[in-house]
Amino acid sequence: MKGIFLSASFVRSLPSCGIFSSRPVRFSAGLVTLGLLAGLALPFVSDVIKAPSAAGDRIAYTLKLTPDDERGAAWTKFAAAGNFDGLDVARAMAALGDSKRIVAAFEDMGYRLDMLRGGDGTVPRIYLQTLPADLSDIASTNLRKAVFIKSMLPLILRVNEEIVDLRESLQSLAGELEAGNKLAADDLKLIDDTADLYGVKPGERAVMLRELLRRVDIVPPSLALTQAALESGWGTSRFAQEGNALFGQKAFNDSVESLLARHKKPADAHRYRSYDSLMSAVRSYAHNLNSHSAYGEFRAQRADLRKRAGDAPLDGDSLARTLLRYSERGLSYTADLRQMMRSNGMRLYDSARLEAPGTQFASRAPSGA
Repeated sequence: MKGIFLSASFVRSLPSCGIFSSRPVRFSAGLVTLGLLAGLALPFVSDVIKAPSAAGDRIAYTLKLTPDDERGAAWTKFAAAGNFDGLDVARAMAALGDSKRIVAAFEDMGYRLDMLRGGDGTVPRIYLQTLPADLSDIASTNLRKAVFIKSMLPLILRVNEEIVDLRESLQSLAGELEAGNKLAADDLKLIDDTADLYGVKPGERAVMLRELLRRVDIVPPSLALTQAALESGWGTSRFAQEGNALFGQKAFNDSVESLLARHKKPADAHRYRSYDSLMSAVRSYAHNLNSHSAYGEFRAQRADLRKRAGDAPLDGDSLARTLLRYSERGLSYTADLRQMMRSNGMRLYDSARLEAPGTQFASRAPSGA
């Protein structure tokens, strides 16, 4: 899984002519720091001849910079620190820049919501560390929503991809036990460790696996996108901007990073969990729905849908009905959630898929949302 990653500070140091980064090969924090120290000021090149295949070249391509550019020596030093080959994209998360650059980057890659709605196209593996700070400054409501959806969808799909990988391993082990085969020590450890992570009580492994398969499953993108939008004001809330807190998850102890909610009455103040990246926030949200006792009905309904739908996309609207305990507002909350999901056509993204590893971005695509 490869993508492209730059820090916000690095991208903001670039000329304002629209340079961007994309995300699937990972740029570490050390790489970004090295880039800053090197004082890279990459020139904008309007025409791209072809999309190269090598990881380092692909990053240069995405930045509209060729390795043999006049700043090639600085680029080589910058790229060498990245150790591009064999990197895990899931850990390579950094901010792409402000809204203007993000919009330009998405268009340049051919990442368009109208294509996804029509069942065509794929979602590039671009994982922003933070949402753009100027998101609320976008005058067009539709454009602001589109930037939010495009920024969040790759993250949600990536977390679901991780969950599916684990789920398939558990399904394989369940099949082995059903066939009467003995599991290896590593397999037993995987079951036990996963059970501990997901709050499943120790017991007979076959019973544990049945419960784990109810818990280790995806959250439909329509539901995750809508909850993120509702809880964070489409990414413009203070919690989203300062702490990547998109899903309104409260902090009940001092063992986790959190932000204090401002309240007229100090006694009524509470804290919301904060995260070092958007990816961490999405992972925490999915794990919360998959493990907390408050969402047993959600998991039961999802398991029932899974039996009836097979590999078809899960119904986010049906699952939204079960989240009465997600908010103190109860039924009013789920009603708002379902209305927002419908009015913004979120269910159309349930069939979205990430680009295949190694897929090259389109050099230019027609404008569109």
